[in-house]
Amino acid sequence: MTPVSLFTFAFLFALTTSVVLRAWLAVRQLHHVAAHRELVPFDFAASVPLADHRKAADYTVTKIRHSLTVLAV
Repeated sequence: MTPVSLFTFAFLFALTTSVVLRAWLAVRQLHHVAAHRELVPFDFAASVPLADHRKAADYTVTKIRHSLTVLAV
């Protein structure tokens, strides 16, 4: 195996690993945020209304979906 093909293989492996890891973490966060959309965390319940929490969760879900689209492209 030539040094160029070895470097190419290492680069493609690192790139693929990075993309897969980023996608997995984004999907994991997406599911967590969507699952907890209806409940304000206890520490913030006194200062953050449920409507604002839902709005923030919706924004986060949209942002993650957009980042997954950009990652795929």
